[in-house]
Amino acid sequence: MKKVIIYGDDNRHILSDTIIGFCSRNGGAFVSDDSGIYETCASPEYLIIVSRSITNADFNGIAVIGGNISPESCRSISIKSRLVITDSENQYALRLLKNCGRPVIGCSMSSRDSVSVSCIDDDYRLLCIQRSIPTISGDIIEPCELKIRVSREMPVFPFLAACSVLLCSNSAGLSFNS
Repeated sequence: MKKVIIYGDDNRHILSDTIIGFCSRNGGAFVSDDSGIYETCASPEYLIIVSRSITNADFNGIAVIGGNISPESCRSISIKSRLVITDSENQYALRLLKNCGRPVIGCSMSSRDSVSVSCIDDDYRLLCIQRSIPTISGDIIEPCELKIRVSREMPVFPFLAACSVLLCSNSAGLSFNS
C-alpha cells in the first residue's frame, strides 16, 4: 500500500480533497481524516492520513506539507518519510525540511521548483517536471511536460501536490483528469 500523510491543510480541505480524489481515481484510497475513516473502493492502493498538526513521522511513503502550519508547529519535529512534497512559497515548511535529509519536491509556479505548471488553459494545465525527481521506489522521473485536464478553478499547489503524489508513487496508467 502506498502511504501518504498530509499535514497542514486548511479548513476548506482543498489540498486533502484534491489528493484523495486523484488517488481514488488511481487505485482507490483508505483515508483517515476529520470526517472519519473510510475507503473509496474495495481494495485501495493508497493509505492517506490527514493531520492538522505536524507530528513526528517515520514511514516509507510521501509526506505532503500544506500551507496551514505555523512556526510553533515546526519546532523539534522529525519527518522521516521517503520523500516530502511542499509548496516552495511556504517558508515555515522549508525551515522544517531544511535538515530532514530526505528529498523535498518543491511545487509552485516558480522556475526554481521541481514541479510547476507551464500553461493554464480553460480545459487543461501543462504539468512541468523541471528537474529529475525520485519516486518512493527509488526510480527517477526525468524532466518532461504532461497535459492534464483539470478545472481552471483548482488552486495550483493542491493540483501540483496531487500530481506529484501520483508520479512519485509509481502509479501505472495514471488518470489525472478531474
